[in-house]
Amino acid sequence: MDSDQLLVFASNFGAPQHPDWYHNLLVHPNVMVEVGSETYRATAATLMGIKREQTWTMLVEHYPSFAQL
Repeated sequence: MDSDQLLVFASNFGAPQHPDWYHNLLVHPNVMVEVGSETYRATAATLMGIKREQTWTMLVEHYPSFAQL
């Protein structure tokens, strides 16, 4: 969780293309999210610019193996 946002990474295990579900979210960004026993509506959005860079830095700090993908 990043503040009130749930971060989902479409890494596809280092493949050169995004996973299919990422493309589905681009077309249909309104989703239902389940976290534990809670379910709520959300809107998926792709991070851009400085926010994307900051999030990538945070991800690699917590999961260094992502930098090798």
